[in-house]
Amino acid sequence: MSKFKDYFNGETEDERYLGWLADNADSVSEEMEEVFEALCQSSGDIRHAYSSVDGRIQKDSQRRRRRSVFGYAAAFAAASIVLVCGFFIGRGSAKPQSIAETRWQELRVPDGETRRLELPDGSLVRLSPGSRITWPECFRDSTRHIFLDGEAVLKVARDPEHPFIVQAGDMQVKVLGTTFSIKSYGTNDCEEVLLMEGSVRLKLADGKSLTMHPGNVVQYDKRSGQVNIDNFDVSTFKSFDEGGSIHFFNMTLSDIASDLQRMFGTRIVVADSKLASTRFFAIFNNGESLYDILRTLNTEKRMKIEKKDQTIYLTRK
Repeated sequence: MSKFKDYFNGETEDERYLGWLADNADSVSEEMEEVFEALCQSSGDIRHAYSSVDGRIQKDSQRRRRRSVFGYAAAFAAASIVLVCGFFIGRGSAKPQSIAETRWQELRVPDGETRRLELPDGSLVRLSPGSRITWPECFRDSTRHIFLDGEAVLKVARDPEHPFIVQAGDMQVKVLGTTFSIKSYGTNDCEEVLLMEGSVRLKLADGKSLTMHPGNVVQYDKRSGQVNIDNFDVSTFKSFDEGGSIHFFNMTLSDIASDLQRMFGTRIVVADSKLASTRFFAIFNNGESLYDILRTLNTEKRMKIEKKDQTIYLTRK
């Protein structure tokens, strides 16, 4: 908090911290706006302070290369901004003190395991292997924010007055109450959202946004910026939440290998760039083993599967 406070007062030019703020301008600004809207409506001084800081951050961001504005940094940015708000308003109001005490919870799922989680609002989350989720112990704002690095199936408790927002990698998903699957691992190029019920609003870091309907699957390639929208059969589709089902919708072998590595706890190396960029479409619903999956993907016999020293190597034939 001290660095942010000094920056707020114009007393420091800590390039490292200022750079972080600049690169995350949009997400920081959004969190600040929500906090100030919720808590500081009656204070002109506070609103002027917000405008001053927000303007400085936005100006700095224009001089820097834009990177992903959604991710775990945003979670801690939100926490620090809440504390700053409490510091500057605490002199005349008791409200900010309780908000400043908000605690963030985090759960990390080991490779090869899954976890179930119930959030404070009653929403249910099933997390896949290697996932990490951060959430407040109590939703106090006008929106219900959580942060995800990994894959999860969410059944969101309906509350139209308090939208539910998942920030994951380059994606922000906003819902009122619905069931959907989201995948966004920092190590994968592809980010994905599948909608089973209701509707969601998907916003990407580059400004693109769209409304999804049941049966829609949206994939975002972080390298190319390409967005692909397709459909799946909701009536027959199973997520990993249902009997360990695994799906790969037009995914590269590189991303598939990363997913399988987390699921089965076995290191997988794709030792050929062309093979790594090869795309596959496959669904596994019957508890297939790692080798069953790899052999199925290799139906055209384009790759060689070898295991050496607890590592599986995939190479072109």
